[in-house]
Amino acid sequence: MKEVFKNIFICLGVSALIVYISYLIQSNYIFELLNQGLIIILISLLAINTTTSSVILTKLKEISDKNKISFTNTIDQLHLSIKEQVWLIIVGLVFLIIGDSNVIRNGFSQLENGINTVLVAVFIYAILILKDTANAIFVILNHEKSAKD
Repeated sequence: MKEVFKNIFICLGVSALIVYISYLIQSNYIFELLNQGLIIILISLLAINTTTSSVILTKLKEISDKNKISFTNTIDQLHLSIKEQVWLIIVGLVFLIIGDSNVIRNGFSQLENGINTVLVAVFIYAILILKDTANAIFVILNHEKSAKD
């Protein structure tokens, strides 16, 4: 759980920097992109992660059967990554709704920076999860290569 909070704070920090730089150079590109397609991107990444995780689990089962190794922690981490991505979709949806609200926008104009920071952080976190899942594939490929040698 410590790792999750660490990732959240890293993503928020990087996101705050991206939002700050975007405002400095007067670019709304990332905000428009995320406002139009964040949920679609997140659902697509979840589908990729789920498919990749099933491939990884199949390979881990093969390795486990051959070598009598338990991959309980790895399986738990794969399950956690799916849960994280579902939560990212929920958080993204909530902040997109808040950001689109006329009541909020008119009453709390300063809230826009915070909403944009959270939305960019959600996007970064989703990419981080995808990177971690992809790394698992390379670990398995390296294991298979070293087993052949």
